[in-house]
Amino acid sequence: MAVFTVALCGALLVTPLARRTALRLDIVDRPGGRKAHHAPMPYLGGLAIYVAFMVFLLAAVVRGHNDETPLLQGLAIVAGATLMVALGLVDDRLALPPSIKFAGQFLAAFVLFGVGIHFHFNNFPTLDAPVSILWVVGITNAFNLLDNMDGLSVGTAAIGCVYFFVLALLEPANKQFLVASMAIALGGACLGFLYYNFNPARIFMGDAGSLFLGFMLAVLGLKINMNGFPNLHAVNFFVPIVVLGIPIFDTALVTVSRLRRHVSPLQGGRDHTSHRLVLLGLTVREAVMALYLVAGALGLAGIMLTVAHPRSGFALVALLVAAGIVAGYKLEQVYRRSLVGDAPPVAPVADAGRPPIVAADRAALRSKKLKVHR
Repeated sequence: MAVFTVALCGALLVTPLARRTALRLDIVDRPGGRKAHHAPMPYLGGLAIYVAFMVFLLAAVVRGHNDETPLLQGLAIVAGATLMVALGLVDDRLALPPSIKFAGQFLAAFVLFGVGIHFHFNNFPTLDAPVSILWVVGITNAFNLLDNMDGLSVGTAAIGCVYFFVLALLEPANKQFLVASMAIALGGACLGFLYYNFNPARIFMGDAGSLFLGFMLAVLGLKINMNGFPNLHAVNFFVPIVVLGIPIFDTALVTVSRLRRHVSPLQGGRDHTSHRLVLLGLTVREAVMALYLVAGALGLAGIMLTVAHPRSGFALVALLVAAGIVAGYKLEQVYRRSLVGDAPPVAPVADAGRPPIVAADRAALRSKKLKVHR
């Protein structure tokens, strides 16, 4: 409770300061294009989350000075998290190319692996490095992509932190108090910032916050020890995946959808899960709350995997994967219908019964950034 309260109060106190600083330095997200807000919105919210959490983590690193392994791992986590915040701050200000951000993420992932923070595949040790590194880079970017609606990314991160906290304390063989404290501290910092970021948001956390949260949730997924649960075998690998199911689902949905439409998955767009829920008739708040509920249900499913028989656990994982595929298909249909409904009536080139598209029409289409779908 002390760790949670300190992180929560830290975020509540630092976020208004970060907001004033962002406005003074003109570090703002300006409206226009696909953005929904109509006035400049200050960034630096991610810096507030980082400061509120780092107070705890640095204290934990200092406290572990007598044990070389926790000290090295703590320093690696601090270094990786700081690198993510630095990359995000520069990107918020100058718009870094994706290659530089990916390079920083891979570097942080390699450092984690070098100090022993990675998945452990007992029968397939050669998978430890590639799967762990892809996990860190993938989850880091998944939370970055999920930051597309007020309060969505930080609220989902807070829910994930709560479940990692519970899992760390439920592990019967060796209570993971450090991991539990790390999770609850990060959750407190997220909730403190969420007070200012929930719709209508007064501040954005920017890439500095989303990259930091994604990196830290990836670290928690690597650090959580599932091997102490007696009923877990190969199912243990799926527990962190299920707990972080919302950002993973959203990333998979957007990537597949954009590749089908021959659009780069790295560019922005209003085709995320939350946007598709709004197309179904939900308000922004209702869409975010619906995804909160699903994230909570997935967290409960992750806990269920820790007490289920391996055969039942695999059946539950298969059911969740099937549900995700069906949901993705339905949401893709919703988005495709919206594209058809928004597209202007354009005559085919070879249709003699209708007038051809003249140069003025092409100029109008280009100015509206619309594509002609034949």
